[in-house]
Amino acid sequence: KIINLDNAELLIKSMEHVNSKDFEEKTINSFLVKDNTKKVLIVGDSHSVMMYNVFNLNKNLFKNYRFGQIKLNPIDNHNKLFNDKRYTYSDIIIFSYRFSNEKFNYIKKLIPKINDKKIIIMSKSNEYKNFFKRKPYFNLTLADTYILDNNIKKINQKEINEINRLYFDNRVQNSFENINLKIQNYANKNNISYLEKQKFLCNKMKKICYSITKNGKKIFYDADHFTLEGAKFFGELIHKLNWFQTE
Repeated sequence: KIINLDNAELLIKSMEHVNSKDFEEKTINSFLVKDNTKKVLIVGDSHSVMMYNVFNLNKNLFKNYRFGQIKLNPIDNHNKLFNDKRYTYSDIIIFSYRFSNEKFNYIKKLIPKINDKKIIIMSKSNEYKNFFKRKPYFNLTLADTYILDNNIKKINQKEINEINRLYFDNRVQNSFENINLKIQNYANKNNISYLEKQKFLCNKMKKICYSITKNGKKIFYDADHFTLEGAKFFGELIHKLNWFQTE
C-alpha cells in the first residue's frame, strides 16, 4: 500500500509510546540529566502528544532540548501538574491544546501560578474537512478520498501538490481562527511567547497545506492529528523554518 487507509491503526501508533507504562519514568530520567539542554514539558490534550512526537522524532535537529509530555484536562486539578516530577525538573512549559473556550479559560487560571518557568502557548492547529465515506471505508480523510476517487496506485509529486491545494481550500477556518486571535492577544498582553502552528502547517503564498510527505505518506489520520510520518515531516520543516523559538 502507498496510502494506509486504516486511520484507527495510524491513531494507535501515534499514541502508543506516550501511553506506555514507563513513559513518565523515562521522561523524568531524561530531565534529570545534568547537561546544557533545556528541559521542555509539553502540556495539553492529544495535541500535546502530536507536538511531542514532532520533536521526539527529530531529536537530532533539536539537540539543545529534552522533551517530555503530560496530559492535562480542564477537569484536572492544577496540582496534577505541579506535583508531577516532570514539571519540577522542567525549564520550559508549552501548552498545546485543541483549544476551546473552556480549555483556554482553564490555562488562563493555571498560568499565573507558574512563577519559575518559561511559558509558551501554541496556537490551535488547523482543522480540515473530514469523516468521508467510500465503501467499504468510513472515517476517511481528504487525502484518502482523493486517492480512492482517482484510483491512484502510486502517488507522484503532481498529485501531492493537488492534495495539498485541496487541504488549503478545505480548512475549517472558523474552528481555529477566532480562538487563536484570543490566545494571541492574551499572550501579547501578558508577555507570554506565542507560536503559531499555521506558519508551518501551510504555505499561504503557494496556497497549500501540507498533507502528504515527499515519500507519499499521509500527514493526518483525521481532521487535525498528525501521523508519525506527519510529525517527522513537520519537525524537519519546523527546523528549516526556525519556527521553534524559546528565547
